[in-house]
Amino acid sequence: MPAVASGLMAGTFSGGNGGAVSLADVYRSAWEKRFNLGPGWLANWWPGTAISLGQRGVIRDGQLQYSGYAADYGVQFNLDPATSPVSGTWDYSSSNDISVEIGTDATLPGWQWLGNASAGVAASFGKQESVYFSANGTSVERIANIDKLKDDLKASAEQHEIPIGQSVVIERQLTSQAMLLASGGGSGELKATVSADLQISPSAPGALASLAGHLDVKTQTGGTSKQDWPNGMVLAFRVVTLGKRGWWWWRHIVVQGILPVDPDDIETILTPDDYFVRFH
Repeated sequence: MPAVASGLMAGTFSGGNGGAVSLADVYRSAWEKRFNLGPGWLANWWPGTAISLGQRGVIRDGQLQYSGYAADYGVQFNLDPATSPVSGTWDYSSSNDISVEIGTDATLPGWQWLGNASAGVAASFGKQESVYFSANGTSVERIANIDKLKDDLKASAEQHEIPIGQSVVIERQLTSQAMLLASGGGSGELKATVSADLQISPSAPGALASLAGHLDVKTQTGGTSKQDWPNGMVLAFRVVTLGKRGWWWWRHIVVQGILPVDPDDIETILTPDDYFVRFH
């Protein structure tokens, strides 16, 4: 680990869990374990994708395929004025093969490549696809009355012919400053220097997020890339999904033994065309 100089911290971070699954699956699994925000929540993949409250679409492969907004069907809402507590800073590596170093002085051993820069970052990746994510905190923004929104969606479903399976974003998890280093595999490396005079103490975790907007990439191999969001980004979002209890839905419930109803009586006892809204 590089030494500390001029009152600024330099550190090395690694961690996470690799495996024979896709990078998106690794990322989502780690996010779910870290934040445990409950049903209906989805990690935003690719990180940084724009997601708005009230946005609607169909969920495919854990992603929201944009279709429009709830307001397109006359469904209105207000934002909850209460802000959630902001979490502390954190860093996440999707693989144990990732090593990220934050340096502050080019005269330190191992940082000769920084030249005359006062601070910089060096990252190395293993052969698998992987990401290193850093954020200076998270908060949650939500619709003020989710139950009312669900009732409005059901009331508007038949009138406006809302497609079954449409999901609406009702909450989103936001970061403050955030940064992502990524590699397409092949033992990539990325080295960046500070491109502006910066008075900052990059103490771990969250150090890369603080440095993000000031880093100028000098060397990239193995399909590596750097992305930063100085004003924050959407880390995850929660959706509700519109459904319709058709005849086959009721039949499935009866066959499973959940409802003690004779199949011949389904259409007379139950209402097979009721709309309902659930967390995805």
